[in-house]
Amino acid sequence: MPSEEFNKKHISDKRQLLGRKFYHGTTLETWKNSPSRDYLFISDEFEVAKRHAQDRAESSNNPSTAIVVEVVIDDEILSLDWEVDDDLGNWSRPPLNFKTWQDSFNAVGSFVIVGEYDINKFKIVFSEKKNNTQSMHEVEIRKIVRQIIREALSKSSESMINNILDKISQTGIQSLSNYERDILDRVSKGGTTDPQTPHQAALDYLSRNFSDLTPRQTTRRTTTGEVEEVFWHKNSTVYMVQEIRVRIHGVWRGSNVVYLDYLSFWSPLYREFGIEIQEAREILIEWLDSQYGISGVNPRALNP
Repeated sequence: MPSEEFNKKHISDKRQLLGRKFYHGTTLETWKNSPSRDYLFISDEFEVAKRHAQDRAESSNNPSTAIVVEVVIDDEILSLDWEVDDDLGNWSRPPLNFKTWQDSFNAVGSFVIVGEYDINKFKIVFSEKKNNTQSMHEVEIRKIVRQIIREALSKSSESMINNILDKISQTGIQSLSNYERDILDRVSKGGTTDPQTPHQAALDYLSRNFSDLTPRQTTRRTTTGEVEEVFWHKNSTVYMVQEIRVRIHGVWRGSNVVYLDYLSFWSPLYREFGIEIQEAREILIEWLDSQYGISGVNPRALNP
């Protein structure tokens, strides 16, 4: 079936995808770790797989090579189990609540193949070396530079006000975050702008409200195996779930995922400080490292 005639919103049977090309993004080190794999996230969009591969390589503490593997659906792949792509489902707002692989594929063009197959049959169609090694001296210099930049930005009151006024003229006053409204209110009353940037204010908000969470480690069974995780809670309310490792079909793998309650973390960062999703991720990564020593994580939304 020619790709220009392909309508993914009407796929109901595996055989409709026979012969089609899909893409899996990972690192060369992970891909070559075993002669066979048993859990494969694939997407019909090359760029989606490429971004995933680059993220995986950049989050590694060692030099890594980002790769995209081309997966052609054949009879062997058809014989394996196909499941929902939970990764994309967990990031959706509102949640997509996928029930079948067809739901996952028809909505976001991605699903999961479960079962053993020979990785040598698949072709690597993209490769990019990432050198992520840094000395402690380099890390400290980067921290100092970031602090200098933030201090300079915090003194740019006039620029901050101009940006807010530009936003009002372009999208209306209703588009302002609570943080931006508060700045305008204080300036109109003869006060000064907050010396903190939204980034700093967000970090303070997180520390004020969530610096006293208590960890509780547990193991949870899933349909495909088990998950070792830590529940971070306060007053019987769970605010974060940190995955330690995941067992899928008998194979244990480390996990760097931390789920943070949507209404407590993600929503306030946007509503109060006007911080978009990508910067929110960076702020949460920084805060988790400084507050709880949880580093190298992939933050996601819990209960979106």
